Amino acid sequence: MGDLGKLAALLLLILQLTSCGGTFPMETLPKFFNVLYPFMPMTYSVKVFKDSISGVITDEFWNSFIILIIFFVVFFVATILLSIFKKRKADKKTIVVSNELDSDELF
Repeated sequence: MGDLGKLAALLLLILQLTSCGGTFPMETLPKFFNVLYPFMPMTYSVKVFKDSISGVITDEFWNSFIILIIFFVVFFVATILLSIFKKRKADKKTIVVSNELDSDELF
């Protein structure tokens, strides 16, 4: 996505850092970030890190770990599908260009 993709990734990173509860307690953040809290992957990684550091593995650790695995699988599959789509699109463009070159050589 070029520069637009870089901007989107940067915005997503900023939103995650603010709304994951790792830097400031969720109670002190504005309502907007509390709404985003359950939808950001970093939220669950912070929970996993906190439990890992404390040495106490609770049910919350396993729930967060499973949610992180789900995020990974969804985005991994999306990346693979988009890569296949992009490769097919590039291959079609190459075929069209090579056909145009072949027809130009005939004349």
